[in-house]
Amino acid sequence: MSLPKLLLFDTGCILAVMKLNLWPQLCARFHVVVPSIIVRNEARYVNLIPGNITPIDLTQDVAAGTITEFEATPAELMQVLKDWPSAIRDRVTRLGIWSSITNF
Repeated sequence: MSLPKLLLFDTGCILAVMKLNLWPQLCARFHVVVPSIIVRNEARYVNLIPGNITPIDLTQDVAAGTITEFEATPAELMQVLKDWPSAIRDRVTRLGIWSSITNF
């Protein structure tokens, strides 16, 4: 059975799932796809317990096949976003994460 895809564009949501200790469960239930900029540059540490900064390395999850790293040029990524339903595209714009999605 094929898992539903879950494209995570925001480092904050990944860190929040990790803080809740739900990252393994999320990755088991979905085919998690994360932009390369997050895998390689943005997701470096998580504050699992207040005052306890824990290093994370999403490249290990990519190597293990737990998540998929999404690599695209800005033009390719813009095309992906244009193909989304307008309601989702409008929500991304309204939430102010459009620039983080396209800022490679």
